[in-house]
Amino acid sequence: MPYALREDQNRHSNEYEKSHRPQRNETVRRYREKSNRMAFRRHDAKKRYGLTYETYVEMKKRPCDICGKNAKKMCLDHSGPATKFNGTHRGVLCQQCNTRLGWFERHKALIADYLDRPDACEI
Repeated sequence: MPYALREDQNRHSNEYEKSHRPQRNETVRRYREKSNRMAFRRHDAKKRYGLTYETYVEMKKRPCDICGKNAKKMCLDHSGPATKFNGTHRGVLCQQCNTRLGWFERHKALIADYLDRPDACEI
């Protein structure tokens, strides 16, 4: 609604804000709760792996199933593409092993062909 004077517009905005402050505060509270990292992690653990957050955290404290290291960033390994989760997991991997395993799975046929070649190489 256009106002002839800027002061009228400011007065109306201030009155509106005061009268709608409780709804605004509730909206802000819900947004902050929704965007909270912890809430996201809890939802992620349940949605992706079917685990409670506490179980998820405990699993990520375990050493890597491949190299045995306790890295800063541990991952729950799952089979299949990263966009589809079926609620199962294979184990706990450090980020480095997780990346290498994904690369190996994508290039499995090439690696198998290389390993099946004869050892003798003529130069």
